[in-house]
Amino acid sequence: MNNLTEQINHYRPLIKRVINTAQSKYVFTNILYHQTLIEQGKFAEANRNYVLEIIYRLHAASLITLRRNISWIDSIESSRKNSTYFSYCASLRGLIESAADSFYSLRNVPQNLAAKFKIIMHCISGKESKNIHLFKELEDWGIHFLEAGKYEDKNLLKEHFKAKSTWEYLKAIDSEKALKPVYPLYQKLCQITHPSQETTYLYFKNRDSVWVVENIDEIDEIKKLEKSYNVEYEEIFQKSFNSALLSLWIIDQFSIEGLRCSEIRRINFNNIGEFKKIKKHISLNKKSNSANLRH
Repeated sequence: MNNLTEQINHYRPLIKRVINTAQSKYVFTNILYHQTLIEQGKFAEANRNYVLEIIYRLHAASLITLRRNISWIDSIESSRKNSTYFSYCASLRGLIESAADSFYSLRNVPQNLAAKFKIIMHCISGKESKNIHLFKELEDWGIHFLEAGKYEDKNLLKEHFKAKSTWEYLKAIDSEKALKPVYPLYQKLCQITHPSQETTYLYFKNRDSVWVVENIDEIDEIKKLEKSYNVEYEEIFQKSFNSALLSLWIIDQFSIEGLRCSEIRRINFNNIGEFKKIKKHISLNKKSNSANLRH
């Protein structure tokens, strides 16, 4: 299943069901509050507060990924239906950029959450009172996704607030093969959405040695574009959505009030190789926790 339309038909109903059933309720504190808890020796409360805010950001990043990418997909479908070539190109370019941005920040989140499931669960339930825990990678990924941009303040932490170049994000989503299939398509879409020779000569035609300016067959241009690039749309869609969906599934396992999602529990992730490792991590951590409680 590699055709763009097939991918849209496969993912869109599933994503919309998740969006419609996902809860989102976050409360954030400031750094001074967290520091005060540590200074007062309230380590359990400090760990709980710190971990919950990491989970909140990752949950928000995952939901934003689903909503943002599905909006681009809806725009692609609308452009196709209305035969608007420029809107189609801009929307497909937007989906690729959005997918790359999300995958860059979320690609390692599911495995990381699963590997640290037990200690995170202990922090959430207020059991970690002896030491202060730090989950820097998870913290960095969540903040970068939500906050990265262009700021005049040069003192801001780069890994949190400085957006990467588009190429750096695209490298994350493109295939690891020597021939990068997504980037040539992306370049073409940029040439269409930015005024260039690619767009002027769509209208400027040589007819029997006479040059004329005329309308274009927009649906024909859309079809030609889809046939011209050997892009693995399945890979793009997997990287657009799978990390976010898996992150939501793991977060749901923590049973945090305000972050539950009934639909995420109904999805069969067994065809995703990564999911087997995630389930194994969580299962082992849950068994270990249960054994400790019995002991």
